[in-house]
Amino acid sequence: MAQERWQVSEAAASNYERVNVPGFFAAWASELLKRAALQSGERVLDVACGTGIVARGAVEQVGEGGVVTGVDLNVGMLTEAAKHVPAGFRIEWREADATELPCGDAAFDVVLCQQGVQFFPEKALAVAEMHRVLASDGRVVVSVWRGLEHNAFPAIQSEALARHLGAEFGTMMAAPFAYGDAGTFAALFRSAGFRDVKVEAVELTPTQSREPERVAEKFLALPMAETIAKMPDAARQAMIEDILSAIPGNPSDPAVLAPTSAHILTARR
Repeated sequence: MAQERWQVSEAAASNYERVNVPGFFAAWASELLKRAALQSGERVLDVACGTGIVARGAVEQVGEGGVVTGVDLNVGMLTEAAKHVPAGFRIEWREADATELPCGDAAFDVVLCQQGVQFFPEKALAVAEMHRVLASDGRVVVSVWRGLEHNAFPAIQSEALARHLGAEFGTMMAAPFAYGDAGTFAALFRSAGFRDVKVEAVELTPTQSREPERVAEKFLALPMAETIAKMPDAARQAMIEDILSAIPGNPSDPAVLAPTSAHILTARR
């Protein structure tokens, strides 16, 4: 399904990098990389790399003797990713489907994937490809969001989008959180031949602003950004107020802690 591919325009990719990466996806990338324990000179593949926050962290850890490749289906994301490579380093960006990775057998020591697996229509094929491109005893580290019951703010957004734009948009917002069962996640990788499969529930607590303009800014980074931009001003403001009214705590506080939770899987080939 198109919504599972979570396609965004180049402008939305730029907004995604500006709004969501600093302080949020950057923090989650650090958690992923910490568990990967990358070594100097290793060859690393970042699958569904988005705007490249994981790949950027990886290239600094493996150093000049290492190799980092980022693969994504979305050209807008890759275009944005290429703008943010750390000075003095090189990352190869490849446009490709996760089920047909443009890489040779046993080409990498480590495969990483932050918040991508839940969007793959053919998950088993994508994980089999991760297994194929890993060298013997290679490592895979993958994260997916837990369910909306563990991620309150996306749940609030999903409900508001459904009420104001229609069920389709609420479902689209909820899609990243639809693969939150740890047992199913682990079984997917065991079935592909991975061993030492472990799944850890991890929670971080970033801050969510209560300022209407900051809430509105978040929508710029979503796939439905253009639809939201075309809403009449009054309708869009009503949706924002709906979201703000659902945020727990004191309405006069400028910000509130927003716990988010993901499963991080580690395994070996």
